[in-house]
Amino acid sequence: QSAQEAKAGPELVSLLEEPLEGPRIAKAYDVACKTLFGGQCQGSDPALGKHTLRVIRDLLVLKVCTGHGPWDNAKLENAMAHAFGRPLEDKLMSQLVLAFNSVIRLGKERAEFDRAAIQMYGENIDPALADDLFAAYVGCSSTSPEYVSKTKKSGKTKSG
Repeated sequence: QSAQEAKAGPELVSLLEEPLEGPRIAKAYDVACKTLFGGQCQGSDPALGKHTLRVIRDLLVLKVCTGHGPWDNAKLENAMAHAFGRPLEDKLMSQLVLAFNSVIRLGKERAEFDRAAIQMYGENIDPALADDLFAAYVGCSSTSPEYVSKTKKSGKTKSG
């Protein structure tokens, strides 16, 4: 662990404590990006860094989108730009749309959510925590019950 990573740890923790607000979570994402990847957030990222950014993106989507909607990509982009306090780069916006699609999809199907939660948080995830997390995904998903990703609309399938 570098000195920069050690210094960023407490800042990330403080940004991700209550009260959770979109701009604070967005700032945590920027701090993690800068610390883990020198601000690039792309390329051949180490697994832990990719995982950290994915968790923060999902948290940001949950916070920004729950209780609002219905959502489409343009509304999502505006809300995320507001949370970050700036226009977003295409790559970051693409990652946030993917996170949104994932939250919406997983909030509709408990079995799929459980598989993803084990992959994200490990087999020993506390069942009560998993229930609370699923409830958050359902809450977000319910804001856009008719939402269909562009990929599904076009009939494309995921590769890989």
